[in-house]
Formats: sequence, C-alpha cells, structure tokens
Amino acid sequence: MAACGSSGTAPLSPLDRLHYPVGVAVRGPAGQEQLLVVSSNYDLAYDRDEGGVLFSVGPEASPQDGLAIEGTLRMGSFGGELAVAEAAAPAGLDTSADACALPQSVALVASRATRQVYKVALGADGSLTCGADCPQLLPEDFLDPFGVTVACRNARRPRAFVTARRTNRAVSRLVEIDLATGAQRIGDFGYGTTHSVAYDAALDRIYFTSSADYGSSALRYVDVTPWCDPPLYLEECHADVVNVGEFVRGADLGGIALSNPNVDADGKPMPRRLYIGARLFDADLAASLGWRPGFDTGGVLVVLEVDEAQFGVPAFRFIGAIPVGFGPAEVRVLPRRPGKRDVVAITVSDEGLLWIYDDDVGAMARVFGRDGVTGAPLLGRVPYGIAVQDRGATARLYVTAFDSSFVTPVDVPLDNPGEAAIVEVADPADPTRQVPRRLGQERQ
Repeated sequence: MAACGSSGTAPLSPLDRLHYPVGVAVRGPAGQEQLLVVSSNYDLAYDRDEGGVLFSVGPEASPQDGLAIEGTLRMGSFGGELAVAEAAAPAGLDTSADACALPQSVALVASRATRQVYKVALGADGSLTCGADCPQLLPEDFLDPFGVTVACRNARRPRAFVTARRTNRAVSRLVEIDLATGAQRIGDFGYGTTHSVAYDAALDRIYFTSSADYGSSALRYVDVTPWCDPPLYLEECHADVVNVGEFVRGADLGGIALSNPNVDADGKPMPRRLYIGARLFDADLAASLGWRPGFDTGGVLVVLEVDEAQFGVPAFRFIGAIPVGFGPAEVRVLPRRPGKRDVVAITVSDEGLLWIYDDDVGAMARVFGRDGVTGAPLLGRVPYGIAVQDRGATARLYVTAFDSSFVTPVDVPLDNPGEAAIVEVADPADPTRQVPRRLGQERQ
C-alpha cells in the first residue's frame, strides 16, 4: 500500500471494499487476470486528498461478494477513467498490441479533487507503487481532469492524453503527458469542455468528445504524428472539429470508442467507425434560453464512419443514432471479429442498463436491465465503467456499479452477442441456486 499526502480532515477510506467505483481495467489472460478498479469516494465520506483508492484485484480468487485484493494505492478523491500502458510483457501477464516499451507497466488515473494524474507502477504480483513522478500535478486551470487514454505507436514516445470537464476559461483543453519523461504540453481547442479520448494507432490520431455550446456538439480530432512532436503545442498540430449536432440535434457527447481495424470478406479494408454515447437535450428550448437545459430528453449511441479523404483530411458519415435511454456513460469496443463489424458495449447509468450493440446488423443485440421478478438492477445501481478482456470466441466485460459499489462480469459470445449473459455462481447461502457473480461487497 502506498500513500501520497493527506488533507487530514476526515478518516482514510477502507482498503477492503470499493466505495463508488468508476474506472476499471483488466489485463492478463483468462485465469491470470489482474483487475484494476478506481474507488472514487464520491460522497467525500473519507479524506478528500486520500479518500480515493486504486485497487488491484484477482477476480478468479475473489469470493462471492468479496475481493481478493493484491494491491492498493491511496489517491485523491473523484477519480475518473483508467488506462494502462504496458511495458514488455511481465511474468504471467500479456501485453497490448501497442505496448509502450516502458521500464514497467503503469496504470494512469486522474483525481478531480487534487488535480493530479497518478502514474502507478504495476507489479507482476499485483502490487501498486507510486514512484517519484507520481502523482503529477496538472495545469492550474485544469479543474476537473477525468478522461485518460494511452497513445503508443510502435513504442515511439509513449504518451497519455488527459481531458478536463471544467476549466477556468471554459475551453476544450487536453494535456499530453510523455510517459517516459513526464513532460507535459497543453492544447486548447476552442470553447467547451473535454470528456473522453479514443486513439487511432494506425494514423497516430486522437478523437475526443467535447461539449461546445447549446447549438454545437463537438467531436474533435488531432493528428499527433511525428512532425507534430514538441516543441509544438498540441493546437499547432493538424486538428479540426465536427459538429455532431448536425446529425443529432441536442447531442451532449460523452464516452467514445474506435472500431477495430478490419477487412471485409473480399479483403478490402473497412472504414473505421466511431461509437459515441450522447445525452440528448431539447435543442429548441436551449436556443430560446441561450444555454443547455439542466435536464435530458433521452440518450443515444451515435455511430459515425470515418472516410480518409485526400490529403489526410477525414470526412465523417452519419450511420445512425440508436436510442439507449437516459444517462449513456462509457463505451467500449469488443475484440475484432474477422470480416465483421464490431460488437460495442455501452452503460446507461441513469436507467441502470448495459446495452450490447452489433454493428454488423446495425441493431442492439442484448440489454441487461432489471430482474423480471424482483425488479432489482441486474448489474447493480448505476452501472458505469467497462473493462474488456479477450477470451478468444468470447469477450468478458467487467462492469462497475457506481452506487452499489461492486463489479459484475458479463460474457459476450462474439459471433452471437445476443447470447450475452451475466456470469453466475452458486449462492453461498443456497448452493442449489445460481446468482450473479459479484466482485465486492454491496454498499447499502
């Protein structure tokens, strides 16, 4: 266990249970997984500066309604998304396709309470270590850091990009962190805020969602290619913006994911697609008020196709907006299906849903909501974060329940996503009965 400073104003959070978990990541092969979960201390029941906790958990060894904890690290409250930058594969753990060639694999997570990013060294035994450059303070007006995405391309200058949901000057701002040196550079991209980032390793390009104003829903992209290396500022790189509001009026963009590179049955490369969760608001009322109304009218999964036109300038084609309900949150693409479009998972927090979307047929294949008998939410109250593990013919999802404070595994057959199912185990109180697998003790 490690700690990094304390405000001393409230008790420290417990290290044996999750408390409002948000970001989640999984690494390693089936049976040897390391599950990383960010406990946010959302209600500030514990110390503001150290009330958050990053947990390292062995899911296979965890008892029902409990956690086999391998490591913990105290951090600031209000943690956000979680990303992992892999070094060369450590013992017992495999490496990502875009390994970052660091001395050691690291997890990255930001704290909105302390305005810091934690670069946490990951031990092969599940241990977590906050080193000399952990945590790292972000710029003074970077008030609500939230999204974190790793961007490594052939191990060239490994980077992470961090978003800000709020800044002093209400600008769409990103911070790029060089994972080898710790150097930061900042990019301002006009009015608004930034939410989440997706990285295209093939083109060395980032896409990020940004709220602009009541009449514009900004999807921005930046080509962070070699010629755009420091000392240039990010905004001096090739960048542009797409107003998704022209396709979907009143769209407030959130989580984003990029399709897998793939080829069709004829061997022709498929155009990449973006999948974006968007809350909807009344655009006409917003125009009348001059600002976004404080309530939503629904939510959708927006699908855009990226056409790489001449001179490296992409064109965006609207594929569709699939209704998902109130409160779309995180979006994740499941492992590649040769010759087919992707399977996509999206959590819908306000309604307690997890949708599985099959882009090959352009429709939702499965939804998890409430138990038909008891009415209890199948994935817990307020499902939010999603981690994806490739298990060959199946993908396993780990879904955090923000309010219930546990994690639920879900298995999705890639060739038949409509058969997705929550992983079940024998009820400890009645072994003849199967119940949903729960990692962690439910918060009452």
